[in-house]
Amino acid sequence: MSTLGRDSLLEHAIAWLAGHADQHLPRSVAYPQSGGEREVSRSDTKRTARETRPTVGSPLSRPPPRRRVDQVSAGRRARACLDTQIGAIEEREDVVSVAIAICSSLGEPDAKAFARALLADEEFDEEVVMDLEVTKIAVLIGVAAAAGVLAIAWVVRRGHAVRVGPFGEFKPSHDFVELRRVAEAHGPGADIAARLVTETKEPWNWSLPPALPSVPTSEIRRLLEGFQAIGAGKVRVVRPQAGERFVAGSMTTTARTTDEDCWVVAAEPSADHSGFSVDGRVVMPAQVEVCTVDWWVLSNPECPVGRAVAEGSEDLIAGGSQGAPGWRASWGLSHPEDLRGRICFDEQTLDVWRKRMATDLNKHYLKRPDRCLAITGAVGDVFETSTMESPDSQPVGDAVVVEVVKRDGVRQHGLACPGGSPLLLAVVNTRPAERVVP
Repeated sequence: MSTLGRDSLLEHAIAWLAGHADQHLPRSVAYPQSGGEREVSRSDTKRTARETRPTVGSPLSRPPPRRRVDQVSAGRRARACLDTQIGAIEEREDVVSVAIAICSSLGEPDAKAFARALLADEEFDEEVVMDLEVTKIAVLIGVAAAAGVLAIAWVVRRGHAVRVGPFGEFKPSHDFVELRRVAEAHGPGADIAARLVTETKEPWNWSLPPALPSVPTSEIRRLLEGFQAIGAGKVRVVRPQAGERFVAGSMTTTARTTDEDCWVVAAEPSADHSGFSVDGRVVMPAQVEVCTVDWWVLSNPECPVGRAVAEGSEDLIAGGSQGAPGWRASWGLSHPEDLRGRICFDEQTLDVWRKRMATDLNKHYLKRPDRCLAITGAVGDVFETSTMESPDSQPVGDAVVVEVVKRDGVRQHGLACPGGSPLLLAVVNTRPAERVVP
């Protein structure tokens, strides 16, 4: 199938028509004159030949040059015709008849002989060009070439194939066939598809993804819904799942995201915010709400601690509930003691939560140890007032952990990122650190 673009097809048609016309144009007859040679009409040719007796080596001893059609002029006229409004044409599949009707609509019915020669791959009748001025031939060739291109598009838009000898076969592209199906289905986007069918200039090359930028943004969703509704064009709905990694480009969000954090989809988007892909490539991003993976892991609704933190985010999260989607584990909780105090979780539940938090979050920050959670309060650790507390009183001076105090039979470890604020304090007993004598 031919994949020539409309402009290239027009140029090829002009060149083909001009080349065939040139073969039937008579040669010019030259006279030696100051400033050059002049051209004489065919009626003067015989008289000139009798009266002129060339000498060997003179200009007239060489064959006179053949006249040539000015393809530049023909091209200008052809391009002007492409932008002209064509009148109504009777429904037909015969591309030659359509081209002839277009020639008449363009005000040059005499161009039909050239159009017929082009589309039917016929030889010119010598008389077609012998009695015409070269400038007029250029005009007719431009009109005929434009009419041929317009006629091919007119017939192919209606779902028919056209074979043009010099340029091969033109038939509707797969995507254009699907576009016609959407228009004829009278479902979502049918009116948009019908308009595109009418406006398409190269139905043999039409492809859905490249055509979308020319469609108003407000109409793209309805058009894609129409393709998807009939299972056409390999169009698929893109609806990211909650917790799925946010991918800029295939998804959009109103939130301000940063490269420092790992962002995930906070909730599955509604139908009117879903995206679309064509043959596996996203052509319309899904509109999603996002949160850091830190907040996603922390606020897991299947975890009792996660549910409690999400419900109490106004007090427990820096920035409150509005700032929660951008929360980082290194920021800790505003009141880390509340998980054992005000909310009163048993230590067994907190132990499961600590391990889950570290396991689920750290895999997303493998190259960022400062963003990874660690369970704190191991025996031998230096006592840190920011992440640990003593059941009796805070030690004075340097101290080391000698015991993690048990509660409900479970050791009360803490949870924090290295150097960050804690999510949970470790409860430990200490002893003064031994001084090293120099």
